[in-house]
Amino acid sequence: MPHRQRSGLPGWLSRRAIAWTGATLAGAVLAVVAAFLGYEHREIQHHELQSSEMLARVIEDHANRTFDTVDLTLATLAEAMTPDAARADPAGAGLALAQAQRGMPFLRSLSMVNAAGHVLASSDTRNVGATVAARKLPLPGETAVDRLGSLVLGRDLADAAAPPVGTSHSFVPLVRRVGPPAADALYLVAALNPDFFANAYELTLADRDRAAALLGIDGTLLAATGNIQLAPGSSAARHAFFTRFLPARESGSYVGPGLDGALVLTAFRTLRKRALAVIVECDHARVDAEFRRIAGWLVGACTIALLLIGVMVALGWRSLGSHAAVQLALQATRDRVATSERDLRTLVESVQEMIFRTDPEGRITFVNARWTQITGRLESSAIGRRLSELCVPAGQPEVDALFGPQPGGYGPGTLTVQIVDARGAARTLEVSVAAVHGRDGAVQGFAGFAIDVTERQRARAELESQLAFTAGLLEVSPTPLFVKDREGRFMTVNHAWLDLMGLSADAVIGRDSIELFGADIQTHAQSDRALLTTEQRVRYENRLTRPDGEERDTVVTKVRFTQADGRPAGIVGSIIDVTEFREAERHTREAQAAAERANRAKSEFIANISHELRTPLQAIIGFSELGTELAGAQPELHEMFGDIQDGGQRMLRLVNGLLDVSKMDSSVGSLALQRRDVVELVDAVVRELRPIAAGRALAIEVPRPVAELPADVDAFRMQQVIRNVLANAIRYAPEGSRIEVDCRAADALGTVELVVRDHGPGIPPDELETIFDAFVQSSRTSDGSGGTGLGLTICRKIMSAHGGRISAANAPGGGAAIHITLPPPSTLPPAALAERALFSETCC
Repeated sequence: MPHRQRSGLPGWLSRRAIAWTGATLAGAVLAVVAAFLGYEHREIQHHELQSSEMLARVIEDHANRTFDTVDLTLATLAEAMTPDAARADPAGAGLALAQAQRGMPFLRSLSMVNAAGHVLASSDTRNVGATVAARKLPLPGETAVDRLGSLVLGRDLADAAAPPVGTSHSFVPLVRRVGPPAADALYLVAALNPDFFANAYELTLADRDRAAALLGIDGTLLAATGNIQLAPGSSAARHAFFTRFLPARESGSYVGPGLDGALVLTAFRTLRKRALAVIVECDHARVDAEFRRIAGWLVGACTIALLLIGVMVALGWRSLGSHAAVQLALQATRDRVATSERDLRTLVESVQEMIFRTDPEGRITFVNARWTQITGRLESSAIGRRLSELCVPAGQPEVDALFGPQPGGYGPGTLTVQIVDARGAARTLEVSVAAVHGRDGAVQGFAGFAIDVTERQRARAELESQLAFTAGLLEVSPTPLFVKDREGRFMTVNHAWLDLMGLSADAVIGRDSIELFGADIQTHAQSDRALLTTEQRVRYENRLTRPDGEERDTVVTKVRFTQADGRPAGIVGSIIDVTEFREAERHTREAQAAAERANRAKSEFIANISHELRTPLQAIIGFSELGTELAGAQPELHEMFGDIQDGGQRMLRLVNGLLDVSKMDSSVGSLALQRRDVVELVDAVVRELRPIAAGRALAIEVPRPVAELPADVDAFRMQQVIRNVLANAIRYAPEGSRIEVDCRAADALGTVELVVRDHGPGIPPDELETIFDAFVQSSRTSDGSGGTGLGLTICRKIMSAHGGRISAANAPGGGAAIHITLPPPSTLPPAALAERALFSETCC
């Protein structure tokens, strides 16, 4: 103790205190390193999860855009193609489908199928004629427009029924109905190519440590990158994404077993419109490798620190007797620790970017591991080389200039350069370099860092390309289009708008409607203000006066667009010139009125002339009957008066038919509708005509329906239709055959259908519609067995007045079938029906 006092040392300073201090420092260093390692491990894992989430968003957007393109293509085809046209011209439909598929690598084919899965037309002619089972080609229900199926083995629809042995190809069908739901509806089928999605994911990830997959919400794997061992079509329903997160969450990330069971970092997202999800996995070994790399640096630094502490303790232990020596050693140790901490802090803070050091000539002396991650080359490949030698030749002079004297000295410099990685791909880096000066002020070298901005540059180029494409579409559009900001000032107009208004772009851009067209155009400004407060589309008509004084009728349509935060940013609108359309409407109304006047004049003339003809005809028939009775036993007179009577009867039937036609075409005839059972009306007519049928040995079969078939009809007119149709069947049916009268309900709404079928010669296909025209008979009745040619004309007019229809067809096995359809009964009570009169003007 006296010695310590003589040396000027504190009383507490002893070898034990130095040992305890050294142990405490070592423990503290170890604790700090352990805590930092834990923190760094979480940060690395968090960074990789963020990267996976970003890639999942990119892949989800790619899938959404792909399905939006398919939906738009199918919707366009569904509007452009009709079932009748597709059935009539399958080759033309196939050509249209092939043209629509061009430029769509994500589609194997576009096909048109019927409800039974039979392929009628396809962009790939090998599919035509194939039949796909319903379980492989699910059809949309009555409330849905389309439906996405599951994975089907086979390259296309032609392979779906019997896939080739050992095939690895598959497709996903997207089925869209053409037209409204119906039993004979047709469907468009888009065969999606899963390999397209897998290849797109490979290009997007460009990283062997990452994998991506497209799955159905039911867990079926549809497409995946090559480093996923689970086969397409297999179920991943036990994956944590389905068991832990759905349906509560549609996006997120976690650490756990992947699709193949290995420990991975997973990010997932569900698609916007389809019951699909994308998953991006990152091998956890990537996190472990980065953690081991950083741990190596920290362990080295910790070892150095522990060695320094050991040296300090040893020096203190050995130099306790000399206060001056201890102070000098302690100061030296503090300097070295401060330098190590400064270097370590620089390394930790800049580890996410590529950092490097060079000598005064710009040759690289150190580069961190980020160089390997960016270029795929080892750090040793850059040591000793100038930075310009690693860049593309075009940018080498500018890179060399960074390491030369600047006008203000060796100041910091920044430059964007391009290098070529090990795969031959160009990478864009933002490089910053600063000179390192010694104590004497001389440049000892350069320090710098580089940030990989390849993806950012690519995204910027794609955005510029998209903006240029949008501007081109705007210019070539024949519809006048304009864009305004939220203050109502014009931002963009196309050539069609300028041509319509007779203005130049310089005179329009930056000005509002009032400045351009005057204060009397308040309608535009008011609609703009209203549109900025609502999301509804604004549409109104406007009378436009061009600069040359010509007035045009236009329809203006506007919608607003918003900023990223949802606030209104401006208005997009179009102007359609409808002047010619309005003129056509006026001419159409005038022509329709003239046609109606001519039709009324014709009907009144027929009615008048028919009435004038009936009086002499009655006299002729009456005198012929009297002459027949007076002829007695004179055969010649008897035959002569009989011929006169037959001719008069034929003329009377023709005149009566003309009268019926004129009544149905004028306001003279009316229908008194009542609720009646159609079966009773049919039975009454059959009883009336059965004796005539029996004269030709014809059997009339009327199957009894299970229940009554009510309909709102005029009983007299309805029986007239049934009588004409059944009389025609009796006239043309071969002797000894049968006539079938089928009464049934056509649907659940109560539509009634009557079918009268004979087994006669039938009707030529090209005459199935013309036989309903006035004075037209089938060519197969040229022997004179037909009537006046007005019966079916009257039937069609009566059915039209009822709101129903009548049509003809040739029955399978021979003979003609006449179909009579009545609409469902009205909801009005019977008393109201009895008072209601429907004039035939309504149906003509």
